[in-house]
Amino acid sequence: MAQLKEKVSGQDLQQDHFGFFNRPLFRGADKFLRPAEKPVRISVPLRFNEGEQANAFDQPLAKTDRILDVTLRDGKANGVRCDSVTFTPHCNTTHTESIGHISKDAVSISDVMAGIEDTLHQALLISVRPVAYDTTNDTYKHAKHGDYLITRYGIENAMRSIRGEFPTTQAIIIRCDHLNYLETPFNRFDNPPYFSFEAMQFLVDCGYKHLLTNLPSIDRASDEGELLNHVSFFRMPANRDASGINVAEHKVTNTELCFIPREIQDGHYFLRLGVLHNWNLDAAPAAPLLFPVEEISKEELRRMTSLL
Repeated sequence: MAQLKEKVSGQDLQQDHFGFFNRPLFRGADKFLRPAEKPVRISVPLRFNEGEQANAFDQPLAKTDRILDVTLRDGKANGVRCDSVTFTPHCNTTHTESIGHISKDAVSISDVMAGIEDTLHQALLISVRPVAYDTTNDTYKHAKHGDYLITRYGIENAMRSIRGEFPTTQAIIIRCDHLNYLETPFNRFDNPPYFSFEAMQFLVDCGYKHLLTNLPSIDRASDEGELLNHVSFFRMPANRDASGINVAEHKVTNTELCFIPREIQDGHYFLRLGVLHNWNLDAAPAAPLLFPVEEISKEELRRMTSLL
């Protein structure tokens, strides 16, 4: 078997390639795994000028302006349609960001994503119910009465219920288990839940490099601009100076405003981040794809390879 070392994150599975397979195959300790043929999207649809939209942080809605239009001559269409688009990735749709979102220095999300755009990541999806700030020992510098937090205990408790195929993962998807974030991708996000300091440090200690959530931000919506959870997860110095960070090796991302319907079950998946390529800004629109995991027994694999 010709072994391919690229295009799969993590060290616990190894990818093997067979010419007649349309999907990559990954070898674990005692079984073979592959992504299902049909993935599921966990992104918010971006609807311009129609219906409901995501609208985090009370920013303007996404819109288009028609600058050229099809004209009719003798009953036939001539010319073209051409729209000018205005939207804010952080507020209007699912988006992926990295150190450039909070660093003093400009860092493009495209530079961070270079080389991993099409990587299949081993990913864990868990659902965590937020709890009232006043009822937990977890902390957040700017937390106030009435706030709700995703806590370390909530994350650990959700993890304990998962028996999975992957010994470790580099990507974690945390679904805020609250009606406003499960039933519809379109919310006004009035003081949404966010992660506690302890929860975020736990994710860092676990070694996760890619965090995805259906919340509009991993930090409190109003925290005097400190964004300490972002600083923590991005492994940034407190002064936000990214000059000493090797961007080519600093493949750490945070994807917010996902839409993860309740029918998608917690568990292990293969994940493709689906970040828009060549986006020279701090964040880019994203359309993450979750691939359910299919197990192939060694016996079945022998029967398949006998056809070669």
